[in-house]
Amino acid sequence: MENINDAKGAVQVQRRLEVASFSKRVAILFCMPLALISIIAILVEEFLRSPSKFFTRSQRREVQLPPSLESAVHEALDVGSGVRLHTVSFGRQPDKPLMLFLHGFPECWYSWRDLLVHFHTEYDVVAVDMRGFNLSSKPKTISAYSLNHLTADVAAVVRALGHSSCTLVGHDWGALVSWTAAGRYSGLVDRLVVLAGPHWWMYQRNLTIEQMARSYYFLWFLLPVLPELLLLHTDSAFLDDIWRGTVRPHGTLSATDVEVYKAAMQQPGAATASLNYYRALMYTYLGLMPMHPEVEAGVLRQLEMPVLVVWGEKDHALCRSNNRDIGLIAPRAEVHILPNCSHWIQSDQPRELRRVVEEWLAENPLPARKDS
Repeated sequence: MENINDAKGAVQVQRRLEVASFSKRVAILFCMPLALISIIAILVEEFLRSPSKFFTRSQRREVQLPPSLESAVHEALDVGSGVRLHTVSFGRQPDKPLMLFLHGFPECWYSWRDLLVHFHTEYDVVAVDMRGFNLSSKPKTISAYSLNHLTADVAAVVRALGHSSCTLVGHDWGALVSWTAAGRYSGLVDRLVVLAGPHWWMYQRNLTIEQMARSYYFLWFLLPVLPELLLLHTDSAFLDDIWRGTVRPHGTLSATDVEVYKAAMQQPGAATASLNYYRALMYTYLGLMPMHPEVEAGVLRQLEMPVLVVWGEKDHALCRSNNRDIGLIAPRAEVHILPNCSHWIQSDQPRELRRVVEEWLAENPLPARKDS
């Protein structure tokens, strides 16, 4: 495990967020027709492959959860402005420290099933369906998925669960939101665990040609209608495709697990809502939407809590270079690379992930309890 600690460098480097420069905006505008052509080509190919099934969805019965989750408790928490977030836990355990889980795209709370079970005897474990996903509320506007609202949801969930702080664990989009929430809300996050998800300032600072190429799908997701069709056509076959070549050959993701994610994506409005995460972020980057001042300050704030970053060596979406000089933003960060692991860490190497997280938690005990 690599301990990247450069507090001195963090003081010397001026941290600031910038909207895309004119040249970058022109480059994105130039690439949009290519994105349009490529996604149309994919959809046409898929339609010709099976035209009779292209607009179909399976009539799913309620998916049977594994026996280890039979006692799980499902709740809807009110986080304000009419938004209710679906959560899964083993019942309220206010005498235990809170461990809160935020999933990524295109998943839901279920991606944390293994860690929920593993840590529930020591922690008040709670996995959230983030706004727009699965059984949580799905606001209509793109601006409702800005980092301002996503991070405010985290603070509201912690309060609604009767805690003042938590060990926050996020993957992919959940990781980006976790990084930002930890910076925005002082004292909210005691320890931070991020899986395959870069800090937004570090992502911009470390952006390479290779990472830009891997992030091509951001341009797809800016388009109207077509990316929704990509996610939903042929009974959400796209979800089969993204996991088939990465996790399934050696991981633990089963066909039944994929059915859970398909059912979540096919909830009314979920496809558009999940894509709005990308749209809101890109609109902000392009200067089309303002970033809330508290969010900007949180993104740029140096984090004081211990941070564990876990990355898959074979991550197809995010380069390991995103973590270069991470001590500038998180002096107490440790980066752990899992060999032969894909982007889908929880499904690909759950046992190794459990070991890494458990050892790191033991090495970084909680401060004195605040919820007494």
